[in-house]
Amino acid sequence: MALALLLAGCAHKSLRAGSLSDIHRLAVVVRVTSESRVALGGQADEALATALKRQVKRFEVGSRLREAVLSRLPSTPPWSQALSEVEVATALESLLVDDKMQPVDLEALRARGADGVLQLDVTEWGLHSAQGKPGLYLRGEGRLTRIDGALLWGASIDHDDLADPAAEAADPIALRDGGFRDAIIGLLGRVGERLAGQLAPVN
Repeated sequence: MALALLLAGCAHKSLRAGSLSDIHRLAVVVRVTSESRVALGGQADEALATALKRQVKRFEVGSRLREAVLSRLPSTPPWSQALSEVEVATALESLLVDDKMQPVDLEALRARGADGVLQLDVTEWGLHSAQGKPGLYLRGEGRLTRIDGALLWGASIDHDDLADPAAEAADPIALRDGGFRDAIIGLLGRVGERLAGQLAPVN
């Protein structure tokens, strides 16, 4: 039976010390529910969005976000004993399911030996502008639960390069001409660093 990971409105919940002591095998589920978007407020947005979509697909975004988070977490359990990406995809049949918003089947992950689930849902990502300045952004939510659905950590994922007033503006032309993929990889690294800091804060 598919059990939902319940987190109304993704209310923030910090990870408490010792709360991972009974988790030994972690399933990391990353779902990207949309292609990249462009919202610069101009007539060329649709053409630019089409050009950017050719460079990086949502499957790669999900895979790279997973790696960006895990590579920054301590090499100790449960982080070091996460199920492989292939094991998770096989258990959830995620490569065969186009609807990424269905509840995660916790029983299927339990059958693979998981006793905890880190779920990251990316709902929107791409290029937008603030006060006429273009920049990359990514939005979604994350949660860490025991396999029975008990919430250990939850937070919104809301990263905007334009949040830093000193940040350089993105160059839409350079992104269109092949730079978007590398720019998104860099963005995912920044998001991964922030999430890893919440999941394993340095004391």
